[in-house]
Amino acid sequence: MKDWRHRLGKKIVENIKANIIVVGDLDAKGMA
Repeated sequence: MKDWRHRLGKKIVENIKANIIVVGDLDAKGMA
């Protein structure tokens, strides 16, 4: 159970980081 939660949490964190990068990229293009 602990291992499953850890893996799920890691996946969520990676998804959040990817979303931040995509949003930041869109913002940068919008500013240009």
